[in-house]
Amino acid sequence: MTFELTILFGGVSAAIGMLALKRAAHAYHPVFNVPEFCQGFGQQVFPGRVFERSEYDAARTREFLKGLAPRAISEVRARS
Repeated sequence: MTFELTILFGGVSAAIGMLALKRAAHAYHPVFNVPEFCQGFGQQVFPGRVFERSEYDAARTREFLKGLAPRAISEVRARS
C-alpha cells in the first residue's frame, strides 16, 4: 500500500507542479472575446492561432490565411 500511495502522490505532485510552474492551465485568454471563436464548436470548426515572432509579417500572414478560405480571421492582442 505504501508503494502505491508513493506512486499516486508522486504523479499528482508532478502534474500540479507542472501546471503551476509552466502556467499551462489558463482559465481566460483574450481570444475568448472574439465572437467567431466560440461559435460552431462541435460542427467541424477548427480554430487556429498564429503567434507573432521577430520575422512575422502581418500582411503576408493575413493574405496566406485568406487563401485557405476561412470563415473568419481576427487579430487578438495577447496578454504580456
